[in-house]
Amino acid sequence: GDTIFIKQGSYTRSDFVQFDAPQQYFRRNTGKCFLNLRGKSLTIMGEGSGSMLYGEGHDGGRAHVEPYSSRMGICTVGGNVTIDRLRIKEFQAGCMQIIDAQLTVKNSILDGCDMGGIQLRGSTTAVLVNNYFVALMNAGSLGLWEKVNVKAINNTFIRSQINYFIHPNSTEPPMLTFINNIIDVDDTGPIIQVDWPEWLPKKSEISKSTF
Repeated sequence: GDTIFIKQGSYTRSDFVQFDAPQQYFRRNTGKCFLNLRGKSLTIMGEGSGSMLYGEGHDGGRAHVEPYSSRMGICTVGGNVTIDRLRIKEFQAGCMQIIDAQLTVKNSILDGCDMGGIQLRGSTTAVLVNNYFVALMNAGSLGLWEKVNVKAINNTFIRSQINYFIHPNSTEPPMLTFINNIIDVDDTGPIIQVDWPEWLPKKSEISKSTF
């Protein structure tokens, strides 16, 4: 239940924390996190975009080599987490990995993480308000896996798409309530369905005209 205030500055670290995720939710059930919240209930609040967790993912072309390729920004299994006024930048393995938790992200910037902005798995519920998702790569700004329930309100998605990861036999597809957001993407379309575990894009992409 504590609130942690992060002073302005760019924060890096070399001793990333081990992250063990349930095998059924993660292709590789071990990784490393800048902050592993370990199922706690916390509010993490920065001083605007001047408070930045920096993964150095694109610094010097190191995004696809170890140890950078296994590093995530914030991760947790369980808990109730609020992120406010924080910038999470260039973590090659993703800005955030959230499993079986309650999540609120507001007034924040998720920037240039190669494996996506926020990966949501399991029974996670999330509220995302007034954020910028910028140039997030392979898994898009949001990766929505089966069972999750997400409300996205007043966000801006810049060169970034939303991916639904749906198992062919799933009876509980992800749910997304999408209100008053702005999406600026290329011709791939803003929302794409992806079969899991095959990871093949489906033809049922939603056109930009929907928005």
